[in-house]
Amino acid sequence: MMKDEIFEKWYKFLAPDVLKVKLSFYQVEEIINKFENKDKSEFMAWLNATIWNIPEEDHSGAGGSITNDNIQTITNLIYEHYSDFHTKYQQMNENDELVLSTTTNDYWDQSSLYIIRNL
Repeated sequence: MMKDEIFEKWYKFLAPDVLKVKLSFYQVEEIINKFENKDKSEFMAWLNATIWNIPEEDHSGAGGSITNDNIQTITNLIYEHYSDFHTKYQQMNENDELVLSTTTNDYWDQSSLYIIRNL
């Protein structure tokens, strides 16, 4: 069974907060299709709106919320690391989910993007 897409923010004491976005195969596919058919500003505006519409959970422990800067961090990383994003898409099955995990200060490495297998 496919789980719902979700955008999470996790509070870390003495470290930058962690942002996580979990996307279904179909959401990833839509992002791939939009990226390949739009210019940068049009794609970024669409992606920003799309990410805003994903249900949010704030685990900051301080009554905080996911901010516009947090959304921008995620959209920028998808754009800047589109090649990695596309490679992961090619490795996905229909029931899989893709997770992008980063910090609020844009940390990135290969482990920032991973597939959850839902058989």
